[in-house]
Amino acid sequence: MSPLQKLLVFTAVLFSLPLIILYVSNKYIFTGNILYSSVASIVTVNLILFTFVYVASNEELPSANENVDGKELRAKADETSPRQKKDQ
Repeated sequence: MSPLQKLLVFTAVLFSLPLIILYVSNKYIFTGNILYSSVASIVTVNLILFTFVYVASNEELPSANENVDGKELRAKADETSPRQKKDQ
């Protein structure tokens, strides 16, 4: 999954899941006590944010020989640096 796709998924989850938790916990679990429902929603937001930071920090970075797309970069055989030309 690309970083942009991960960001979009976490954004959608961060928007929808706390609202769902707030509604469900207020209606069925805490039956009208909005304070406890709000705390449950806030805990949900924090868990989502911590999960995003964990996933983003453990994302594999491309190596020096790879492009952003994951394709390997190839050095052209006829290109040499000016210093190499001078030494020859």
